[in-house]
Amino acid sequence: ILSDTGMIEYLRARHRDGAVVLGLSAGSIMLAREWVRWPDPQHPERAERFACLDLAPLWCDTHGEDDDWEELRALLALLPPDSTGYGIPSGVTLRIDSNGHAEALGGPIHRFHRGLKHVRRIADLQPLRPAQAPAGGPA
Repeated sequence: ILSDTGMIEYLRARHRDGAVVLGLSAGSIMLAREWVRWPDPQHPERAERFACLDLAPLWCDTHGEDDDWEELRALLALLPPDSTGYGIPSGVTLRIDSNGHAEALGGPIHRFHRGLKHVRRIADLQPLRPAQAPAGGPA
């Protein structure tokens, strides 16, 4: 639908012009480079990549902490060695600035690295600043 309506190029142009773009949950994944899909769920070994909006120069998943980031790991297994993916847990934010620098907000972001043969978890991306309480809430 985004392609058919011209929204992909519109969103990319607005982003190039400096518009702030926000994705929540699956919307975060759509802002990244690519995602993984299974055309035939009966054959998980036939996973394939598909293009997302590529506004954030990374690969990520959201809310996958309960299954140890199974889908993110599957995506990374399809990528070239030395690729890194970000697992954004529930209640945590991944902020990407205009230079592509990643920052964790509200808690650590889980990171995974694709080596020559395996995908493994590496050091989490830790928040640089403490989480702030909502206005009117406890400090």
